[in-house]
Formats: sequence, structure tokens, C-alpha cells
Amino acid sequence: MAFLAPELDEYPTGAKRRKILIMAVLASLICSYEAAIAPVVPLLLKDMNMSLSTYGLITAVSFIFGAVASLLGGSLADRIGRVRVLIPMMAICALLAFAMVLVETPTQLAVMRCVLAFVDAIAITTTAPLVRDFSPRMGRAQALGFWTWGPVGANFLAAGIAAITLPLFNNSWHSQFVIIGCISLVTSIFIARNIADLSPRLRAEVLQPER
Repeated sequence: MAFLAPELDEYPTGAKRRKILIMAVLASLICSYEAAIAPVVPLLLKDMNMSLSTYGLITAVSFIFGAVASLLGGSLADRIGRVRVLIPMMAICALLAFAMVLVETPTQLAVMRCVLAFVDAIAITTTAPLVRDFSPRMGRAQALGFWTWGPVGANFLAAGIAAITLPLFNNSWHSQFVIIGCISLVTSIFIARNIADLSPRLRAEVLQPER
């Protein structure tokens, strides 16, 4: 993956820095979109004969998996690099989105959602420090606000795509996960070819002025 997303020994400026920053925000958007399920929840409940309380329990458990994974992901990204963690995890999330099509029971849904939440949390944990690394002139709060374009935008993206495409596929909830998988896989390749990470030495130099 290093040949797709090299570590930089010199801090980029101008257009190159802005491009990498845009890629980091785009990664935040896609990582959040990969876990989007809200637009098809009513269809899922009906198709699986599942109660809302059961779905709520599945969601709560998956959030716990995501919370644990975010702690592990942050430590892993600090050790081996943000992008080296981000790109493989995004690709795995895309494959898991395709696998969601095979879900037929609430138990299978619970397993898939927990696995997806775990992998997705590792991926999205790397995007916030990437945004921070490539926006050194922003304050912490402003940089975090810039990063939240991803999670917030993912809700609009998922709802918009569902509104347009569900009627085209006979309101099949399966179609949305195929679309999510396709968009995520293509975007992961695009991001991998256009993003970069700071070397450990350079990350330390960027953080030093803050201290």
C-alpha cells in the first residue's frame, strides 16, 4: 500500500496539501456512508419480521463494538501510520457491505453489523488525525468541525441515494448495500491513489508547536 499512499518526509504546501486534506475528508464521508443503514430500516424490519426493539438492541451492541475498535484503531494508526490502516479497512468495509446482501435473519444481521461497526470504527478513527495533520493553521475545534463534514454528509448521501434508487429496484433494501459496496470500493481506490501520510518524524514536528 506504500506505493499508493507514500509517507511524506517534507510537509506539503499549496495545492498538494489541499488535495490530501480533501481526500481525508472524503474518506471520513465514505467511512460513515459504509455504515449507513437508516434509510432502509423500515424495509429491513418488515422483510425479517423483526421488532424495533430487536433492531435497537442490535444497534446498541454494534456501537459497543465500534467504541472498542476506535480505541484499538487509534493506537494502531499511531504505530504504523494513518493511511496504512485507513485504506485496507475501507476496502474491507466495502466487501462487508456486499456481504450484507446475504443477511436473512436478525441473528445474521447482528453479526454483520457488529463486524462492520468494528472495522469501520478502525477506519474512521484514522481520518480525524489525518485532517488535523494537514490543517495545521486551523484551531483544534475548527479542524474537528471540518472533519464532521464526513459523518454529517454521509446521512444526506445515504438518504439521497436511497430516495433516488429504491424505486428503481422495487424498494429492495439489498440494492442499497450493493450500491454502498460499489461506491465505497471505487472511492477507496481513488483515495488510495491520491492521499498520503506524514512520516513519524514529520508528525512529531507538526505537533511540537502546539505543545
